[in-house]
Amino acid sequence: MTDPILLPAPGNFHNAGGQPLMIGMASATANAEERHTLDGSTPTDTHGVLFTKNAGWLGGVFVGNSPVTVKVIAFVPSPATDSNVITGIYNIDAAADPRTQMPDPAMAPNPGTYRLASGDNTMGFIIATSVPGAYLRYTLDGSTPTPTHGAVITQNVGQIDLALLVGQTTHTWTVSVIAYGLEIV
Repeated sequence: MTDPILLPAPGNFHNAGGQPLMIGMASATANAEERHTLDGSTPTDTHGVLFTKNAGWLGGVFVGNSPVTVKVIAFVPSPATDSNVITGIYNIDAAADPRTQMPDPAMAPNPGTYRLASGDNTMGFIIATSVPGAYLRYTLDGSTPTPTHGAVITQNVGQIDLALLVGQTTHTWTVSVIAYGLEIV
């Protein structure tokens, strides 16, 4: 069982515009489920908010509720196998972002080959940027996304579910992502 990944990575963020920072989580174990907590308690396979897929995202972190501690566990219900509990602390500062360029987006789990459970044909991936309120665009056909080309996600974290078609046993996708939409001031 692989440990879940938090995106954007825990840390300090700027949010002068008042946009929420969305937080994504994903496991590289294709048939895993995840549970997370925000109240300091430790998630288990029976405690915490449930994501029934290997990837998902939770609501935004605002300046007013910062810092936020996220704890997440990935697990496979049968046979019962749990990951380590991963903890991330997110601090939101109301000051303007000092960066002058949009940071590159990240994706989890990492690109690779994944084996799906029998009867399952979908695997989820999280894409994210660390700028609250930024938009993302992605493509699955190998073309380069731009601010006007590609599927749009209207927040800083989104989920892509890649699915095998009926009769397919394997498929390769080329996922490309761009972050845009806000001027860093």
